[in-house]
Amino acid sequence: MSDDTDVPFRVSLEHAREELSRASEQTMRVYGYPESVVRIYGALSVCRIPLTFDEVMSRVGLSRASVNNGLRVLIDIGSVVKLRETNRNVYVVERNFFKNFAAFIVRNLREERSVYMRTTEEVLPTLEEVAASAASVHEREEAQFHLAQVRQNRLFYDWLNQFADFLETGKVFDCLPKPAGLSAMQKVFADAQSLDDKAKLRGDR
Repeated sequence: MSDDTDVPFRVSLEHAREELSRASEQTMRVYGYPESVVRIYGALSVCRIPLTFDEVMSRVGLSRASVNNGLRVLIDIGSVVKLRETNRNVYVVERNFFKNFAAFIVRNLREERSVYMRTTEEVLPTLEEVAASAASVHEREEAQFHLAQVRQNRLFYDWLNQFADFLETGKVFDCLPKPAGLSAMQKVFADAQSLDDKAKLRGDR
């Protein structure tokens, strides 16, 4: 049990936690996620142990529907992991940013490529026909301009797909290795989870 001399440290620690939570929230705002997603991610990011659904609700002060939707988005993008404990689900942030970054970026790159390639597949025949057969020189030149742009962009998106493969397979780390000391940090997270498991067995949580 801590004594009164720990009070300043607890205050400093709480301030640090709040700042870290805000920083995590800002990373989600950068990508344009709704406020429910932002707040849930911020709350979970500074928790050493997984939280139940009700505990997440209590920490963020949002409705059940908002928390449910926010957690679903975070799980879908790989930023939060849902675990199964005895008779309940718990939620924890994915702390391996290298894994999460690759999954998140690959998903968005492939979605961006899919949207563009699907649309251009539909318009290419029209542009090719106009460029070859239109009576108006202006219309032919405009169609040729758009054709050149589309073909260039499709080359880019083909390259982008290869880049997504590069990330997804982990080959990127052959060129740019993960920093030293990463395994030691992962051990800290594993030890925190182990302490939580022991506390639950004692009934402390």
